[in-house]
Parts: sequence; C-alpha cells; structure tokens
Amino acid sequence: MGKLVLSNLRLKFINYNEVDEEINGLRVPPFDLHSLSQDSGELSSEDLDLLNVYDLKFEPVAEANSSYILLSIYCNDFRCIEYQLRNSDLVKNFLESLDRANRNDLLELPRLWEILQNEHPFVHPEDWAREEGCWLKRGSEFRITQSNEDFQLCPSLPPSFPSLKFYLTDVNLIQMVSPQLKNQRVPLISYAFFGDDGHRRILMRSPYLTPDVDNLLFTAIAPLRVINLTSLLPSMPVLISAHRKLRMACFIYNREDHFLCRVGKWLKLIAKILGVLHDLVSVLRQEASVILVEESDDTWNPFMSSLIQIVVDPRRRTIVGFEALVSKEWLYFAGLPFLSTGEQFFYYSNTYL
Repeated sequence: MGKLVLSNLRLKFINYNEVDEEINGLRVPPFDLHSLSQDSGELSSEDLDLLNVYDLKFEPVAEANSSYILLSIYCNDFRCIEYQLRNSDLVKNFLESLDRANRNDLLELPRLWEILQNEHPFVHPEDWAREEGCWLKRGSEFRITQSNEDFQLCPSLPPSFPSLKFYLTDVNLIQMVSPQLKNQRVPLISYAFFGDDGHRRILMRSPYLTPDVDNLLFTAIAPLRVINLTSLLPSMPVLISAHRKLRMACFIYNREDHFLCRVGKWLKLIAKILGVLHDLVSVLRQEASVILVEESDDTWNPFMSSLIQIVVDPRRRTIVGFEALVSKEWLYFAGLPFLSTGEQFFYYSNTYL
C-alpha cells in the first residue's frame, strides 16, 4: 500500500509501510518474471524521472468486478513498472496530469540538440580550432573554409568546415563540387589520425560522387578507398523496426514467449554493423584513407563516422568529447541549427536523431 506523487517531472511512490524490503516490483524481462499478485504490495519505493519514460498505459485490471486501474510505465532502460490504482475521480485526475506531464511539459524543456549546439558550436573557424584542434593542427594539408559563410554553397552545411588546402579550394567547392552533388553537399572531412604505418589517414563523408569529383578526390588523397555504406548496411527503417520488436519483446511477460526468437533480427543487424565498423577501422589503420558515401549523406554516414571516431580516438569516449562529436556529425554537418521544420528542406528526420 502506498501513494504516488507527481512533482517536477518526477513520479514518486511512497510506501505507507516504512519497511526496508527488496524492490521486487521492478519487472525486467525476460530475467525477472512476476505475476501481478506477486507484484502487488512489494514495491517499497521508487523515484522515476519522466524523461526516462518511453510510454504510459492505463487500463482496467483484467478481473471480474475489479475496481482497479493498472498503470504500466515503460522506461527507456527497458524496465516496466506497474501500479494498481483504485478507480476513482481522484485517480483519473492524477492519471490525466501524469499523461500531460509526460507528453506536453517535456516538449517545453530545451531539446538535446539545442543544448549541444550551444555548448559545442561549429560556426566560426575558432570553434573548429577549439573543438577539433587536436587533429586539425597536426595536418598541414587542412584548412577551415568559410565558403559557406552566407550559405551560398549549401543550406545544410555550417558556415565554416574543414577542407583541404589544395584541390578542394573554395573555387572548386563552389563552382565544381557543390553543383554536382545531391542537395549541393560537398565531401566533408570528419577526422584524421596516423595509421599503424605512420601515414596520415583521413576520414570523409559525402553523398554519391560524380566521376569528376571522384577523380578530384583521388588526386588530392592517396591512397583512398570509397565505401558505399548503402550496399553494406540495412536500411534505417529495417533497423528501427527491429529495435521496436526488441522493445516489445522486453515488455512481454508470458513465459511461453521466446525472447531470443523475437530479438534475433536485432542481434543480427547489430552484428552486421559491428562487422562493417571493424573492417572500416582496419582499412583506416592499415591501408588507406576512407570516404563514406551514400545517397544523401544523412543516415549511415554520420552513424558510422561517429562510431569510427569513438573507436580510434579516446577523447571521443569522454562525455565532453562525445557531446562535441554528436554536435559536429549529427547537428552542424546536418545543418540542423540553421534550418527549421517549416522549411522545405530539412535534412534529418526526428526518427534518426
């Protein structure tokens, strides 16, 4: 027995019986399976952050003449917490408030991408020197171009970004490269480091290349491997569908359901992605520079570019380094800070972000 308290986007359960009992009400399938009767009364305390709530569900308890409502809370960490509430006007008002807090109040909070773009901006050359100077300063062949200062080059690129001193000059970017590639994008330098043989390796990303741009890049960077990620990896809708099935499997409590059968597709996709990641890192470390290409430079390119940098650069595995990585690859290289959803061209869908 106890009560639920909603305050400041937190949901707290307070037990009337102040007994220090083990919390058995947290149901984490398929490892902890409890019947509803076992759960009732066992949850001694819980403090939930609504930012961690994936979904809410209220439904009558499936028992004859029951006067209770079952509140199911699905969390982003795959927990499902259930409460039995007596059906009354007070409870209905509480559930309505909880639903509003979960759906509306969260929308008023600063969005993650807004926080990251302010904490780790990539607008001016000094921003790049501060955030990416650790590898930019070590390469005499790099420069920060400001050819997109007035967005004359591409509406989905930041005003400044890393480029090469030779071959990828401002004139070439504006007059030759940008007009030939989809959405006026240009090949972007994401990262550079020294391979196992002591030679510099450059990681780039781009939409599909035309023959002219392809020849220009092979002249500028040698050796260079062009990797078409679309041919190596599944489509993003397939990955999202598999992840949705994984969530459903984790929120099912029937012992007859086979958990591994339900999540097998997800595990195969993750294994495939990690295999491609391993091969890309090996190529960069031992063979050549790499440019990742796909149709619009908007799905797997930022994903795999981010994973590669996390593997090869220890700084990317720190909180600050990871934040800067997300801001660069997913926000500024996508043009998100400069575009609004009301405009015709919006580079990333909310699903992928």
